[in-house]
Amino acid sequence: MDITRKIIRMHGRNVVKRATSAIPDGQDHIIAASRRQSYSAKREAHSILGVSLPPKEIIDDLLEEYFDSVHWFSLVIYGPTFRRQYDSVADGYAYQSQKGFLILLATVLGIASWYRAETSVSNSKFSNEDWGGWRVRLFAVAETRFLELMDERSLASLQTCLLLGTYHVYHGRPNASLALLGATIKIAQAMGLHREPIRSGSDENEERKRVWWTIYTWDRFASITYGRPLGINDSDCNVSLPADMNEWARPQTENQQGVLICFSTYQNQLSKLYIIASPLIETIFGLRMSSIGKESFTARYTELMEDVSRRLTNWCDQLPTSLRFNFDYDIPFEASLEEKVYRRQALALQLTYDNILIILHRPIMARQVDSLCRSSPVPTHDVNTTWPTISTTMSENLPENPNFSSLIDSSQQWWAAAIRISCITKLPNTAQLATDSHLVGFLAIILFNSAIVMVVYALSDPLSNRAQEAKRNLTRILRLENLLGKRSSLSQQSGVILQDVIQLLLDCETQAMLGPACGGRSLNEETAHSSSSLASYQSTVEDAPHVSQSTNPQTNSSSSTNVSTNPSMDEMLRLNESLSFVQKVFFPVNDFDDNWATPIIPPTQQHVSFGNNSYSNNWSPANADGFENSESYPEDFRTVDNGIYWIWEAS
Repeated sequence: MDITRKIIRMHGRNVVKRATSAIPDGQDHIIAASRRQSYSAKREAHSILGVSLPPKEIIDDLLEEYFDSVHWFSLVIYGPTFRRQYDSVADGYAYQSQKGFLILLATVLGIASWYRAETSVSNSKFSNEDWGGWRVRLFAVAETRFLELMDERSLASLQTCLLLGTYHVYHGRPNASLALLGATIKIAQAMGLHREPIRSGSDENEERKRVWWTIYTWDRFASITYGRPLGINDSDCNVSLPADMNEWARPQTENQQGVLICFSTYQNQLSKLYIIASPLIETIFGLRMSSIGKESFTARYTELMEDVSRRLTNWCDQLPTSLRFNFDYDIPFEASLEEKVYRRQALALQLTYDNILIILHRPIMARQVDSLCRSSPVPTHDVNTTWPTISTTMSENLPENPNFSSLIDSSQQWWAAAIRISCITKLPNTAQLATDSHLVGFLAIILFNSAIVMVVYALSDPLSNRAQEAKRNLTRILRLENLLGKRSSLSQQSGVILQDVIQLLLDCETQAMLGPACGGRSLNEETAHSSSSLASYQSTVEDAPHVSQSTNPQTNSSSSTNVSTNPSMDEMLRLNESLSFVQKVFFPVNDFDDNWATPIIPPTQQHVSFGNNSYSNNWSPANADGFENSESYPEDFRTVDNGIYWIWEAS
């Protein structure tokens, strides 16, 4: 249609006057109609939307909540432009052409209603307002007009889809969020947002850039979170990052001093981080399911990993001071709004960075686990169960001359990233700050991945000092997950599954403590071997801290011949074996007893205090037992969609 328009305009005709809305890349009939209706009389907003928006006083209160809780994390809208558009409809009247903005406004208010309902606002004159009711009614405005949004190629429709998608991924509807992402990418590409604007510098162009890079970072996050291919190819885009611009976090009024903050520096740093990681993310999904040989995969991936790791280090070194997360500092509750914003943004960047390290080192750590899982027996809860070790299959799965130094380096980065993530549990005020914002669901996902890394390490060496350190961190992570569960169903479900995995770890620790005494033999058999040599006895005692999950003496003796001469390889084998062990909780085989999917222990009490700093909002400390009746949990909290935790799948 673009060429056709140019040809017709050469002869003095304007193709926009013709109906082209049914032709691909034709003129959107809504846009064409809006140009005619812009000059018509204003109408009441509820007659355009079909529902009434809240009174202006409540809208103003909710907009303040949105900019405090959501805007700093997801820069979907550009504050100055949004506030100007809102001022034009604040009296309750709007042009028909402003319908797209009214839907966007309703979505913004719906999200703000959710956060206002979940936080304590004792100083608000609307503390008795039915925020839950407003949330349902306001979300219905966009959800009932979904096809209309898809058909309208406008920034407002894109922003609405973005807000709905980023909200649902953290609040119980991840599949809907993924579908919204796909639609949003295509609408944005149809509007040309992935191309550099011809004229730069205007607020509209900066807003277009901001929307595009929000979509880009969402696409990368979704690819990592869901384990799906990227929706945006870097080679198809040439749009630059948006400029750093100050915005009013709180507008200047007669009764309130305004607060100017530069939110966009965070978005640009987040975009740069995902740009660096994109080649490895693309490699994971381009090769993970293919028939490429393991040796070829390892060589290609290791080379790319070294380059990406170097660039990630440079990214960390160049971060602005305001966006560097200080693990030795916990923000006070009386901190300024600006300090809270930068603290949250620094935490979000740190969590993203460490989560990327966990994801990107995963293929190197466990490329051989799929073969192990195919040969594993049906798991049971018997601590005396014999589990196959990866030693018996490594010879056919590993290259002849594997680069164990890169594997050890990956394992160290894995562990270090997990430990850094877990440190948030030692900063109660910072954790509270994250819980009261759009970061709550994101934090739950990252904490869960950190916990599983530590479980894998603890399972590989159940009686080691590192395993004990892992258990201490796991305890704090589980308690924080349970606190987050008050705000997010994703957190609630993650906590239930994490309890299952912790119970598995405790079972394996019991097996490791008892295993050396019996070695998989009965008491009579052990008595018959009581005349074993002193050297054999000493070997048994010295090996006790490093006992693997398997108690099969034949397997252990055969593997020791191949592994004991290479401690690095021994560590890798145990890590791979422990990872496959965890997968039996996440991905049981099809013919497995359904009871295995039921949580082994009841969900943990939802209330806890960290040290002497108790959380606000009436979150009382846990009771002495630390458990409550599992029947009190809704049915949909008992399980979680495994697709969102693809990283722990045997692939």
